[in-house]
Amino acid sequence: MGGVIGYKDGGLPLVHSYNMGAVSGSNAVGGIAGKVSNITVEHTYNTGIVKGDANVGGLVGVVDPDATVSMSYFQNDGPDGGPDNGHGLGLSANQLKQSGTYIHWSDFDLFWNISEGDYPDLRDNAR
Repeated sequence: MGGVIGYKDGGLPLVHSYNMGAVSGSNAVGGIAGKVSNITVEHTYNTGIVKGDANVGGLVGVVDPDATVSMSYFQNDGPDGGPDNGHGLGLSANQLKQSGTYIHWSDFDLFWNISEGDYPDLRDNAR
């Protein structure tokens, strides 16, 4: 169970995505994806609460050895943050609302908008 996709095996990378809703399930539960194989996940973030029984992560629940997660964040402050399973970087809500957090996303300005004090929005799919 994932906030954007449940399971992704191969194909195009999972990029430029976010989730702000709660995600829950029993196994392989993540704020962006439940499980990924043979792909790259990057330039994503999750602010939603993530809960499950096994293999739970604030960003991705299960990352197979042939997959990578980089430059992706999940909110981990407060009682409903995380959980941190080592996939993605846990940040506070305040950090996720600062443009400086995303300076390493080389194509940020092509895909995202951000107003200081608010979460980023996709240019073509604003909240």
